[in-house]
Amino acid sequence: MKKRLFSVLLAVCMLLSAAPAAFASGTAFADVQAGDWFAREAAYVFEKNLMNGMDGNTFQPNGKVSRAMVWTTLARLDGVNTEGSAPWYRAGQDWAVVTGVSDGTDPNGRITREQLVTMMYRYAQLKGYDVSVGENTNILSYDDAFSVSEWAAAAMQWACGAGLIHGNGAKLEPQGAANRAQLAVILYRYAEQVAPARTQPEAEAAPETYTVTFEYHYGSKGVFATVTVEAGQTVGSVGRPSRAGYTFAGWYTADGDRVTSRTVVTSDLTVQAKWKKIVEEEEISVHTHQYTGYRSNFDGTHTGTCSCGDTATENCSYLEGGSVCYDCGFDRGAAAMIGETYYATLEAAVEAGGSIVMLKDADLATAAVIDNEVTLDLNGKTLTVTEDTVGDGVFHVVKNGKLTINGEGTVNGVGKNNYSMAVWADGGQVVINGGTFTNAGAGTDGHYDLIYAKNGGSVEINGGTFICQTPKWTLNKHDKTDSTITVKGGVFMGYDPSHSGTENPEESFVAPGYQATGQGDGYWTVTAVPEMSEE
Repeated sequence: MKKRLFSVLLAVCMLLSAAPAAFASGTAFADVQAGDWFAREAAYVFEKNLMNGMDGNTFQPNGKVSRAMVWTTLARLDGVNTEGSAPWYRAGQDWAVVTGVSDGTDPNGRITREQLVTMMYRYAQLKGYDVSVGENTNILSYDDAFSVSEWAAAAMQWACGAGLIHGNGAKLEPQGAANRAQLAVILYRYAEQVAPARTQPEAEAAPETYTVTFEYHYGSKGVFATVTVEAGQTVGSVGRPSRAGYTFAGWYTADGDRVTSRTVVTSDLTVQAKWKKIVEEEEISVHTHQYTGYRSNFDGTHTGTCSCGDTATENCSYLEGGSVCYDCGFDRGAAAMIGETYYATLEAAVEAGGSIVMLKDADLATAAVIDNEVTLDLNGKTLTVTEDTVGDGVFHVVKNGKLTINGEGTVNGVGKNNYSMAVWADGGQVVINGGTFTNAGAGTDGHYDLIYAKNGGSVEINGGTFICQTPKWTLNKHDKTDSTITVKGGVFMGYDPSHSGTENPEESFVAPGYQATGQGDGYWTVTAVPEMSEE
């Protein structure tokens, strides 16, 4: 009998999108209160030696979860002794590589939702569970389904197919990050709920079905059609019956409720045809929906509206070899969009200006020059300049230009040049609220600027993750021009923005009222200084 790991992914699903419940449990950590939703789980993983505290007696529930942490906790869960490893994660890393749970690279990298799902998927295979449940699952109903990496698609389909991941609203957020409290909840639920249930595999149940019977409902005429429908599915179309001297006016139950192709079936059902007599040889008109005024949903579907007010959503339609829907205008080949206008390239969208949403990854020939006002939603996409020999960054914001960057996604400045900047504020304004900015792998030069301000340019950082090939130069402003860099948030690898050692004349880029705190794993996080309460 097949084993199932539905409960494992249920734990993952609840980690990624559920609202946690509070537990009344004691804790040995100064920053975990008994009423916290993760208190019982934090105490459990500490007692079972699955996770240790941080910086003395703190748990740091909102701290980042690295790939090394997941290797080590899963190895301990699998019975591996990780004590005395040098570095601390070596035993977990070796276990992950040998078992195939991970390739063992980038130990300090922050774990993403799709990476965590994939490691659980591989661990399920290692333990002999059936993971075929999601092979035919369609995840395209999620707005960001196309942002799921190809290597994670099977694991994500598996999770969704089991009904365990419903996403955050209409999004899967595969590149979203997890924290230590959430990891503790996963380990607790697996150890206490999933593992004991392994000896009680569920029997495969055949899907429940119902019969829908369509009757002519006149004279001796009997059944027009009979269909079998799985529970919770719609009736579908069975066609229109005919009757001399009458027009068909729809299908109805004996109680007078109308049944259409979109009616959801929850029990056996008998429906009858409704007829209207033709008066004076002229058929009484019967309204049928004619959908027009299609509007794009920007995800490969569109919604049409009938003159009666009824609406229907359907897949976009394309001429053979085409990329533009001939009903609503959605362009499945576009790189970006502004409002309801699609642009083949990011450069064209930037030239138009306004609020841009990325629709797919873009590899620019050289930097996108911003000389107007642009707000960019990365939308989980990756922007690169891999063939650039100029070195003006991915974005070059000149005088009169203003660039605001929002959302999750990656801006990678690595190119065929000696600079590899992600963003250059060259007299213009830049506001960064999210995303990952990197030039890791740029080369062996000792000076690569990641975020650079010059000629009166300004940079305000409120969030995001910053990973520089030469950490000292993560943030830099020219020492001979009037430029500013202000940090109010974000995570920085190997770089303390309050003690910068670059060419800028002042030491700290951190704004008043904010502080940079080391996380003990080479990362620094900028947050607001907590308000002091009066005794």
